[in-house]
Amino acid sequence: MNKEKWRLNGATQISKEGSTRGQSNGALDSPVEVENWKGNLTRSFSWATAGRAITAVGNVFKYALFARLLTPYDFGVTTTAFLTLEMLWALTNPSFDAALIQQHEGIEPYLDTVWVATIARGVLLAAVLMVIARPIATFFNQREAYSVYYAIAPLSLIRCTQSPAWISLYRRMEFHFVLLLNSVELVGSLAVGIPMILVFKDWRGLVLATIAGQACRTCLSYWYFPYRPKFQFNLSKARALFRFGRWMSGTAIAEFAAQQIDNFAVAHLLGPQAVGEYQIAFRIGEMPASELAFSAAIVTFPVVSRSKARIDICRRLFVLTGSVVVAAGVGYAALLLVFGNHLITSVLGAKWLGAMPALRFLCVYGLFQGTLTLSRSFLDGLGAPASSFQITIIRSLVLAVLIYPLTVNYGLIGSSLAAVLSVASPLPLVLWLYHRAEKAALMQEIISNTPDKVGRAAGARL
Repeated sequence: MNKEKWRLNGATQISKEGSTRGQSNGALDSPVEVENWKGNLTRSFSWATAGRAITAVGNVFKYALFARLLTPYDFGVTTTAFLTLEMLWALTNPSFDAALIQQHEGIEPYLDTVWVATIARGVLLAAVLMVIARPIATFFNQREAYSVYYAIAPLSLIRCTQSPAWISLYRRMEFHFVLLLNSVELVGSLAVGIPMILVFKDWRGLVLATIAGQACRTCLSYWYFPYRPKFQFNLSKARALFRFGRWMSGTAIAEFAAQQIDNFAVAHLLGPQAVGEYQIAFRIGEMPASELAFSAAIVTFPVVSRSKARIDICRRLFVLTGSVVVAAGVGYAALLLVFGNHLITSVLGAKWLGAMPALRFLCVYGLFQGTLTLSRSFLDGLGAPASSFQITIIRSLVLAVLIYPLTVNYGLIGSSLAAVLSVASPLPLVLWLYHRAEKAALMQEIISNTPDKVGRAAGARL
């Protein structure tokens, strides 16, 4: 099949039959239209929400099915392994993807550098997992299951080899393909996971299910983006991306600490069965507010980045999306408080009722977490990643101070309470920082669009 050269700046891969892929409307790297922000937001938010909703529902079905077949101990073993991989991923993440989303110029010249750096990172993490398998298993009180860290090493390699061009989906807000990626990953995970769990009857089925899902996602990324990366690394381009990405990297590390310190504490202090129950409670409790907030965040970040001079648009977006997240969180929390016991027994089975005490607190976690996630996307879009970083640091510190004493004294209930307090405490600061970022963006626009003296005087009055 003869194909024209595919480029991110607008050319489309064309087959003899005239079919196209890698493009929906216009150039892949074209900017978001600010003037049509309502249409862009509605369309993109619909696709992003549909993608997250299908993923969330699919994951609920997947984990409900897997939970019926396995035990809390099996989930706990895989949870600690994936936590370790995610910790290493966060610690080594240069956030090149976020830097590319923010960038106004074309991204194709950067893709080879990003791809090579990501592959090197994946190989390094796989090697580290192999080396630390036994000591980390001892730390989590699961010495007999140390081989789980060997088993997940390929996941790091498969994840890092996906097409570097995938980031253009977020730049152009083509979330219909994100929906396809999530769906294929879910189907692949189920297709492999169910037979493997029936064969092995332990955590190995869960690991293989996750690896299969990621492999499907990686392969599909090359089908949609026939861009063929080369082993070329440009240090100056990497530095340019890192100048913005460093704040996002710091935020990602702090965010990982804020979200996972409690899991590490539960695993270390209470063992794999307790962390399995805690993880299930968390997954149930944080939906749907966190899912809605994440969907809104990946849409609003590029919109706000392109329209930060239009403060009226940013403010209306913030109020609109925030109201949806809060309403969903309040309604869902009330539902879980009333029907939580029945839900766990019916969907997961009576062996998971140990998750219910934690769920009573974690049902409000999603509400606060969703608000923070959404607020941070607006701060990043307004060009204030340092403020987003400060919020995450505060949240991490609160959790770090509270998690150990509350877990030791009150078990899973104490861990859940520490998690809720960590996301509730920064909320007043978030609103103040957002107001300050709005003023700074407005002042910058006035100064840049008026003569120097007049602009500085107007900015000073603001």
